Amino acid sequence: MTLTARQFLARGPTMGAAEEAAFFATIRARNGTFKTTTTSRMLEIDAALAEHLVKQGRSRPDVLDVAVSSGVTTLDLRTALLSRHLEPQIVATDMLLEGQIVSLGPRVRVLVDNTGHPLQYDIMGLALPAWQRRLTAALGYGLVTSLLARTVARHLEKNPLAGERVKLVTPRLWTATGLELIEDDINRCNGQLQGRFDLVRAANILNRAYFEEVALSRMATNLLSYLKGQGGLLLVNRTHNDASNHGTLFMLEADRLLPVQRFGSGSEVEGLIVALRR
Repeated sequence: MTLTARQFLARGPTMGAAEEAAFFATIRARNGTFKTTTTSRMLEIDAALAEHLVKQGRSRPDVLDVAVSSGVTTLDLRTALLSRHLEPQIVATDMLLEGQIVSLGPRVRVLVDNTGHPLQYDIMGLALPAWQRRLTAALGYGLVTSLLARTVARHLEKNPLAGERVKLVTPRLWTATGLELIEDDINRCNGQLQGRFDLVRAANILNRAYFEEVALSRMATNLLSYLKGQGGLLLVNRTHNDASNHGTLFMLEADRLLPVQRFGSGSEVEGLIVALRR
């Protein structure tokens, strides 16, 4: 049985990997993306990133990991860097890193994001998705969720700060040292992140299946601006359905990013990125 948000909060680091994955598989952000991701899917890339940082002599690298979803692959990257005796300072970002559990009655709770968008319903301890599945469409589930969403909106108008807060990442990140969580949209340049990082990783986000060329160029430009300067590294990767990785590691030289290593067939947006100028 899928955990409710309250159960997820209570279990914390003691929950099993299967329970954690099942919980995140039901959480769908307002932009339509899910919070679930698969651990250990980029281990060879993480090892290569660590090797490049070692060769550059960056013993305490500042690392930015964007669109981290549940954050399990951020932990993988952190482990890879620590295994090479590096002391990384990692900033992990995502559009949805924290939610609020709102009580609508004695046995009815709703997990919402910071805009009040419903993410999960808790009806008498039963976790229900806030989005409509194909199998439930014929049962009128959409009407039920629509009614609940309106009820939540009215409740939040009267009680905007009511409810328990819950971090929507793997609990193993909650207490990890040398790691900071920031809610951020890579589609918008964040001045607080500019010029701060030795390594920026963008995994499964800069994809043509998700975004048009203009949006991809804007996001890549933002990521480029977050690098400290010469020698800064940007990793762009996509994991396909067969679990194979296809990405490119770029290094900042002069005012442009140049490929220094490819994984699989390389990033599908490699041409777009090398055309950028800082």
